[in-house]
Amino acid sequence: GSFLYLSMRDFLISATAFRLQALANTSITHLAPPGPPEPRLPPSPLGTRDPITPTLPQNTPPFSVIARNLARDLTWQDTTAAVFDGTGARIADGSEFSDQPVLPSPEPSALARTLNGEQVTDITTISGHAMLAILVPVHFPSPDSAIVGVVQMSAPLDVVDQVLQRQRALIVLGVLLALLIATFGGLWLTQSALTPLRLMIATCRRIAAGDLSQRVNLPHRKDEAGQLATAFDE
Repeated sequence: GSFLYLSMRDFLISATAFRLQALANTSITHLAPPGPPEPRLPPSPLGTRDPITPTLPQNTPPFSVIARNLARDLTWQDTTAAVFDGTGARIADGSEFSDQPVLPSPEPSALARTLNGEQVTDITTISGHAMLAILVPVHFPSPDSAIVGVVQMSAPLDVVDQVLQRQRALIVLGVLLALLIATFGGLWLTQSALTPLRLMIATCRRIAAGDLSQRVNLPHRKDEAGQLATAFDE
């Protein structure tokens, strides 16, 4: 029961963390707006050189602007997002778009691990409610760029707790049923084993009182009690 409960808890938390990480990674991948199409120049009349395609600079917004949009896009009814820059300062969050509380800033060590490219998962408690938090590094302006910040996504574990509470109730109910079955089964086995012995004791008392015609006359049984009753009757 305990192994099943812990396995289910780990699975539900892992599934929730995977969902948050997938949402964050998808949004981060599409951070940079597409650049303008590169114009094609006609080939050289001489035909001796390839067409020259000029490289146009992309008009990429600063990360502070992107961070606000990212926090807004990742905030839903059951999730809240916050964005931190490379120094660990909070530069945006989606508190105005969600009823869920915004988590406090993560520990500096967790931020440092995320800025080094690691995705960090943690469980914290706010106002008596368990919250799952993940930290995902942000590569900007493209997935191949350096890490410039961290996205913190959080979601309540109320649904997970409800599922685990039902599982706890089922486990307790199963244990109680097992105890009841074991108790009544043990009583039945004890009664079945003692009945022949009681009959033989009663028969012995009647024989001791002078009635030598008494016999146990148990139904045919192959266990030790049946063999003893058969030997007694002989």
